Amino acid sequence: MNAILRAEGLCKSYGNLAVLDGVTFAVEPRESLAVVGPSGCGKTTLLRLLLDLESPDRGAVARGYDHVGYLPQGGLLFPWKTVVENVGLPLELQGVSARERSGIVRKELGRFGLAGFEGAYPRELSGGMAQRAALLRTVLTGAPVLFLDEPFGALDTMTRQRLQDWLGGLTGILDRTLLLVTHDLEEALVLCSRVLVFSPRPGAVRGEVRRTAGDRGAKISRLDERFLEDKARVLEILEKG
Repeated sequence: MNAILRAEGLCKSYGNLAVLDGVTFAVEPRESLAVVGPSGCGKTTLLRLLLDLESPDRGAVARGYDHVGYLPQGGLLFPWKTVVENVGLPLELQGVSARERSGIVRKELGRFGLAGFEGAYPRELSGGMAQRAALLRTVLTGAPVLFLDEPFGALDTMTRQRLQDWLGGLTGILDRTLLLVTHDLEEALVLCSRVLVFSPRPGAVRGEVRRTAGDRGAKISRLDERFLEDKARVLEILEKG
């Protein structure tokens, strides 16, 4: 199968600070891939290179798609817009009429746990609801590839775990290619079938773990023996350096 995204020998420095060192990997269509590593290892810089927001000093990115959906840290909903207006922004940019995009958004809100909050403003939503709205906005770009940068990092532990489980079950339905950047090992293994483990800065791919605990979209228990074994394998790679 041809990769939908391929990074070849990516290197990036800022002045004398080397951030990425020879990062190489590929992502297959409809695969879910997580990138984890210690703080400051270049995960967000990698994402910026993949999104073509910056250029590598050396190396190249090959893309088999024409646009992506991007969920940045914090979601970044517009405070002066309602849920329907925030979520419908990608459709508005595509020229979809106000009436039609309102209908599309309202049909999706129930699946994202937001039914009844169509006219609410971000300040009236819980943190988890705001992130679900931001994710739905990302999904409605229609992009074949979704980039998620620490999607639940600002939430409390219980809310984060609930949303991880919810999104893990949704990934099979969405049937998109998913690339997740996170510091949370459990989040990586709940949401993704493969985990790339980065070294400390300058970041390089130290190893990878393929999840054995459940198929894509299946509910995964964090106490499942296979899940704990997968997590231990990721930790083992992280602790080598």
